[in-house]
Amino acid sequence: MQRRVNPLPWKEVSPMDEKVKFIAAVCDGSVSITSLCETFGISRKTGYKWLNRYRQEGPNGLFRQKQISSYESQSS
Repeated sequence: MQRRVNPLPWKEVSPMDEKVKFIAAVCDGSVSITSLCETFGISRKTGYKWLNRYRQEGPNGLFRQKQISSYESQSS
C-alpha cells in the first residue's frame, strides 16, 4: 500500500514583503530593473513607481496608497 503524502499548502505572499524584496534587489545593483520586474512579475512602470515612492518617502512610500479616480474627485 502506498503512503499518501499531503502537499504543503501554498505559501502566502505579502505584497509589502515583495515590494521590500524588490527594492532591496534594486539597491543591490547586481541585476537590471527590467530583469527584476520580470522576476517579480510586475511591469517596469510598477517597478519604477515603487522605486520612486521609496526614494521620495522611504519605506512608508511602499504602503498601498488609494488612488482617487477622476469620478470621485468630481463628485465631491
